[in-house]
Amino acid sequence: MGKAILELLDGDETLSLPNLIAKLRVMIETEERQDRRQACESAIALIIDSMADAYQSAKNDDYSLLQGALSSEDLVSPGGHKLH
Repeated sequence: MGKAILELLDGDETLSLPNLIAKLRVMIETEERQDRRQACESAIALIIDSMADAYQSAKNDDYSLLQGALSSEDLVSPGGHKLH
């Protein structure tokens, strides 16, 4: 993964997770050694898992914030009736 990051930086490319994944995929195609190809594949899986975890965490945080911001007393129907 370090080599892919350095190649992105040396090429003045934006350092982002999608660019890192793309660079690792290129490395898989061009790498002769099986162990290095496997390391690139593992790095891609780790990045994707981390992105999924971050998305889920952010989604849960947004839901928690919404729940904390609204109580049942705050909910009113369009006709002005409280929703409980």
